[in-house]
Amino acid sequence: MKGSITGLILVSSLILSVSCASPTTTNPTPSTPDTITVPGLPGQPPTGRENVYSVEVGLIPSKTVYMPGEQVQMTLTLTNASQGEAEPVIVSPLPPEISLVIPNSRSDDTGNLEAGTREYYERITGSEIVKTLAPGTDERKLVVGEKLSYDLTWDQKDEEGNQVAPGWYFYESIINVRIESSNDSFGTGGRDRAFLIQYPQGAMEKTLELDQSVTASNLPLDVDGEVKPVDIVFTLKRVELSQERTSFFMVVTSPDDPLSNYERDNWTNTRTEARYEVDSVIKGLPGGNRQFTDEGIEMRFGYGESYLDPIPSDARELTFVITQFGDWRGTWEFKVPLR
Repeated sequence: MKGSITGLILVSSLILSVSCASPTTTNPTPSTPDTITVPGLPGQPPTGRENVYSVEVGLIPSKTVYMPGEQVQMTLTLTNASQGEAEPVIVSPLPPEISLVIPNSRSDDTGNLEAGTREYYERITGSEIVKTLAPGTDERKLVVGEKLSYDLTWDQKDEEGNQVAPGWYFYESIINVRIESSNDSFGTGGRDRAFLIQYPQGAMEKTLELDQSVTASNLPLDVDGEVKPVDIVFTLKRVELSQERTSFFMVVTSPDDPLSNYERDNWTNTRTEARYEVDSVIKGLPGGNRQFTDEGIEMRFGYGESYLDPIPSDARELTFVITQFGDWRGTWEFKVPLR
């Protein structure tokens, strides 16, 4: 189903049931949501020397892990977290729009995509939208510290009514906020990991110490205006598999030692695009933490607050693929037997 977006995504169908109520479950409590910034939204929250206006959006599932087909129960909260002698704010629409998404790699290349379309939004935010709850038409005034809650239930079906695939699902929501004495509004929202739909057969649990290396040869590197050919060695050191996630630890080095004439920040901030495949099923690999050490550039995917989908317990082969490192594009892959 395709649609246009106003703030987030407007999709007409609504399978999730929404009722205005206090939450009946309070754990697990997710981490602080990321702030969503999307082109075309109203301006940022107004701030002054004494007053700061802010409305926090949060989604708390009744539990972290669900089995396929199980009803997913969540509580959506809106909290007026403004500071100082702030006026009440008017929030709308209510209930707010909620999208359940799969995080993928973000791309600034929007090609010929029209701004405001679903495809454009997915490209710039790195989100594959699975299901969206259409917004309501109400609005409400919230004083500082006041919280508004909605109970939600999802049947794990996508926009076409099909059961969604196992894996981690994130939520995204954006609402409009207006100061009571003003006609100007700003957009605010949240984006965070929500819950895991587990494989019916369970997930694999093991740690694989690998030290597999792949060399990218004769890559052109501009050092102080001079282009030099360098070799880059990608070494997949370890893969950790658990019931909740998959994690990769990789080290990037170069036998040509170009770093003596090349600022380290240019390497540690290098954009990396990668993915992993499980028995030919492709999984996105967003983000990744990195640091420069004596061994090289250490890169970690799926650690900390970054959750990559776990591997089914009956999987046979895992493939880790690097498709871009800096300005260099290629296909550098690692085959990891699981049996």
